Amino acid sequence: MEISSGKMLLLITGDGKKIFIAKRNDGKFNKNYSLMDLPKKYHIFYNYAKKVCETLKQTPAAKISNEIGKFALTKSSNDLYFEANLISGYKVFYQIGGNTLNLSYSDGEEMIINIKEKVSSLNKEIQKAIRISFNYMDECLRIYDKSKEDLGQEK
Repeated sequence: MEISSGKMLLLITGDGKKIFIAKRNDGKFNKNYSLMDLPKKYHIFYNYAKKVCETLKQTPAAKISNEIGKFALTKSSNDLYFEANLISGYKVFYQIGGNTLNLSYSDGEEMIINIKEKVSSLNKEIQKAIRISFNYMDECLRIYDKSKEDLGQEK
């Protein structure tokens, strides 16, 4: 990542561990630092770059938007997250492979639901929201897997 502020240029390697600092139009100030050696005055630039990278990493890996709602699969580090915003007002957030999901309604009411236990004890409207969400989660996962195959990457 490259961050520029005035005449200063900050280059950070993909793993974030090596930093190169240079001043534009001035060959005297070209320094390489490890993350541990980075002078305190540059921490604000590094932290800004780190936040930008984290935001980019959370860019949806798959998205679906239709008359039923908006659905997104997001990859963060090694985890996949699914979020559904249904037109009915329900929002579902689920970490792929987890035991629980967070369900909220537009009035602010929130529930944590253990999906390994009987979901059938919940009211029919909530069951429907979960069923719709998981159907679209499966579709988002297919889109994500297909994009990984197209790029020749591992799932």
